[in-house]
Amino acid sequence: MNATHQQNFGYLAVICLCSVFSLVSTSVQAETSIRTFGGVEFGYSTYSFDQKIDQTLIFPTTSLTAGMAYGSYNLLVSYSFSLDSAEVSEEDFTGSADREDLDLVLVYQVSKQISFFGGYKLGETTLDSISREDEDGPIRKESYEQTGPFVGISINWIIEDAGRLSLSIAYADLDATNQFVSDGDGADPGEDPEFDDITGSTTGKTTGYSFNLSWTLPLKGNWLYRARLRFNQYQQDINYQGVEFKDIDEDSTSLLMGLVYVF
Repeated sequence: MNATHQQNFGYLAVICLCSVFSLVSTSVQAETSIRTFGGVEFGYSTYSFDQKIDQTLIFPTTSLTAGMAYGSYNLLVSYSFSLDSAEVSEEDFTGSADREDLDLVLVYQVSKQISFFGGYKLGETTLDSISREDEDGPIRKESYEQTGPFVGISINWIIEDAGRLSLSIAYADLDATNQFVSDGDGADPGEDPEFDDITGSTTGKTTGYSFNLSWTLPLKGNWLYRARLRFNQYQQDINYQGVEFKDIDEDSTSLLMGLVYVF
């Protein structure tokens, strides 16, 4: 990710986090039944884009969460980012990759067992690489971004003396923006380009599902322990020079553990 884009992404995350905290602060003065919370989690995330990268990328990850709850509603923002770059070693190039995700979510709790939610997400993977054939050549920069809404349902189980177990599924309809560098030799005259021949900026549609399993355990005082396993399974359609590449797999997983404090 270039420095300017990375700063803008970070600024947007900070603005969203601060906006939720500001809303929390203002609301608490007017209504004492509002509950607020914030947390930090650490773990690992993976990302796979088989058509572009043969290997699965693995990142150490941090996730910051801020939110508020009032009655049956919860509003939260989550910002996750890779703490260190994933090393990439392909047949044609070597490099490093990073990942950031920003989610704004509104939850409506129908009962103790069922919740519906919807929100907006922004996620981006960036890849800086160098060709093996020209190791003194320029750094090639690629990025794969998804933005858009999602909706879902969550099922919760309260386990006596063991906290709460939640399972959720969400459907996302996202806009995809990619910055590709060609890995192929280019299409011969009269032939259609292959996926490796795609170069430059492209846009497309990404749809798919997210599955999330979380466990929350009350600790001493207002502290909660939380562990989360999340799997995103998306497929992207890309149109390049009149050729449509359909159902391109783009998957990611996260395993995070940390603490949440309820104010």
